Amino acid sequence: MKKFCGLLAAVLIASVMHCVAMANSGPAYWNNGPSFEPVALEESSLDVVEEELLFDFNDPDSVWGWSPAAVVTATYQMSWPKEQPAASVQMAFPLISSVLEISTEFSGVSVDGQPLDHQTFYGSAVYGLPYQNSQEDYLNHLDLEQVLEDVFDDTVALPSDNPAGTVYRLVPPAENCQVEVTIPDQVRGASAYGLSSYVGDEKQTVLGARFYDVEKDSLTFFLKGEPREDLTIEAYTIEEKQPLEKTAYKLETTRSTWLEWLMEGIQQYSGKSGIPLPEGEQWDRLFQQFQKEASQSQEIDLDAVASSLLRDDRLAVVLYTVDFQPGQQREMTVQYQMQGSMDRRETQEPIYTYRYLTNPAKRWNSFGKLTVQVIPPSEAMELVDSSIPLERQKDGSYQATLEELPEENIVFSFCERGNPTPKKDPYELLTGMLWLVVLALLALVVTLLLLRKQRRR
Repeated sequence: MKKFCGLLAAVLIASVMHCVAMANSGPAYWNNGPSFEPVALEESSLDVVEEELLFDFNDPDSVWGWSPAAVVTATYQMSWPKEQPAASVQMAFPLISSVLEISTEFSGVSVDGQPLDHQTFYGSAVYGLPYQNSQEDYLNHLDLEQVLEDVFDDTVALPSDNPAGTVYRLVPPAENCQVEVTIPDQVRGASAYGLSSYVGDEKQTVLGARFYDVEKDSLTFFLKGEPREDLTIEAYTIEEKQPLEKTAYKLETTRSTWLEWLMEGIQQYSGKSGIPLPEGEQWDRLFQQFQKEASQSQEIDLDAVASSLLRDDRLAVVLYTVDFQPGQQREMTVQYQMQGSMDRRETQEPIYTYRYLTNPAKRWNSFGKLTVQVIPPSEAMELVDSSIPLERQKDGSYQATLEELPEENIVFSFCERGNPTPKKDPYELLTGMLWLVVLALLALVVTLLLLRKQRRR
């Protein structure tokens, strides 16, 4: 009887756990920002005679995340008026990307088949953008002006001072040891790297670090002012927690400024992570962004702020210049990766939605015919919604030809099998399973009581 009860309990618990796992397997929703059209930075006499817009979800170079990714190729036939003198038109391509991923997500710009030099500038991290209803709502209603204002906003207040201070570098006393540095002050901003832990309040800050490789590991931190003598350092072995003598470690100090400290920190993180830093004006802008985020951050760990700067998705703008002679028509091509949003909150099959903002194209002097072609991720994927009249072709792709830009942005959605199945609430299933457990336990109790009664007889 005991074996039977144990077996029944195990089966019931396994069933509940399976139901819970099904209710929590993977995200039900994942939002990615929209894609944009290139545009002239200033009002231009340039006419876009025609645009061919291809969304290729079967391209082998596309990298999937939570949604199928498309390689987007936008090809423009552009014409400069005969009556206008030769001109160099500066253009901008807004996008959402990171310093780390830009080389894979943005393939480049070409004019008449020749690659064009370009520069990329970065603004705010997407996760930190202002929003009213939700971050999703903000991203879905982004426009070119907002991106340009964020990326090239020279009115953003950077720290006005560049205080002098001291950089402290604690050289590991030995391998497999841990140190704690107690600073009798509250430390703010990105002030240390090489940390494994830190705690602090208004009275003191304790920096912790673990050292496994004497040649590579160190704890480095910056404090304003002259070198201090009131720091307390404790070192001990990681495994045995045995204290180490003070003579076993060395604390090196060098004079520096806040900006020099930040520069050293981002460079060391770049070298350690293998993420190259941009150069020239691109780096100047990015370093300004780093100054702002480091000074405003509640994070002491400089590595964490540097990681955010280089790895997080940000509003970005690619700038390039196209030269035109009077009456000249040129072909410009922009190619990049596009991610969509995944939503399976209400359906069993995920719905993948892609947003392409055409509003920036209204900056041209005129805009002619637009041809849109979408090659779906697979034959099983079908279009379930679209803001433009995309029609299925014999080759399985979808196509629409518009004589002018649509009033609204281009939005389309895919789903496997075409008609998504409404999802049953997993928590309803869980509730039903719990009721089954309760009923089974009641039945078990009744059975035990009956057996006991029979034995007494």
